[in-house]
Amino acid sequence: MTMKHYAIIDNGIELSGIKTKETPTDTKNTVFYEVTMDARQASDAFLVTGNIKDFPKKPFVVTPAEMMRIIEEGKQATRE
Repeated sequence: MTMKHYAIIDNGIELSGIKTKETPTDTKNTVFYEVTMDARQASDAFLVTGNIKDFPKKPFVVTPAEMMRIIEEGKQATRE
């Protein structure tokens, strides 16, 4: 196992996903949506994707550019 794999094991969060009534238009993406929904029960999780059109329209489903903006806004808010 490489060092990278150890980092995932040491720092990752194990989630099973939860079944939802909403599903992505591309069913291969269902697992990502379900894991995000599971994570959102305990924290402010986001689903970051380049295929935003494949997922239900929700404020936590964002593009990489939107996520960067959210991160930057959070940094600015903590400085104030």
